[in-house]
Amino acid sequence: MSVNYEAVSQREELFKKGCDIFNQDPKKGLQFLIDNNLVHQEAEDVAQFFHSYQDVLDKTVIGDFLAENTKYHKEVMNVYFDQLDFNKMDFLAAFRKFLAGCHLPREATKIDRLMEKFAARYCECNSNLGIFASDDAAYVKKKRTKEDFIKMNRGINDGRDLPEEFLSKIYDEIENEEIKL
Repeated sequence: MSVNYEAVSQREELFKKGCDIFNQDPKKGLQFLIDNNLVHQEAEDVAQFFHSYQDVLDKTVIGDFLAENTKYHKEVMNVYFDQLDFNKMDFLAAFRKFLAGCHLPREATKIDRLMEKFAARYCECNSNLGIFASDDAAYVKKKRTKEDFIKMNRGINDGRDLPEEFLSKIYDEIENEEIKL
């Protein structure tokens, strides 16, 4: 029996080491985990790894990894978001849930990739609510006054306005509890 405990302990140490490497260099860390049969290379497994170990992994590194502009990274990002369930969630609650698992990178193009995917996934999960006519309507960038925010969002819902109460609620909630990265 001691051999099994020792094997488990060695595996846990390898896993911890792999996570530490990932937090410093995601490419090397992920390769270490794959080479030691701790994570499979398939996008589904990597995305699930990010979700399962978000408390151990650096969330900024996860966000940066997901937003890389390669076929593999995009595949992992798509699966990662598909594993998030925003069904019947308030828009801001869904956004906070997304940010609980990964933080936005510093690079604008990477932020755009993640935000566009978040908006698409939110709309996919909540198409029955009828608030957003398209994914683009769910993707907003700049802080404004409440009036400016409401005016700025006129006609963005395939030519129609989003409900003013919906926009006011979003604005007020962000004012009262800003989204921290």
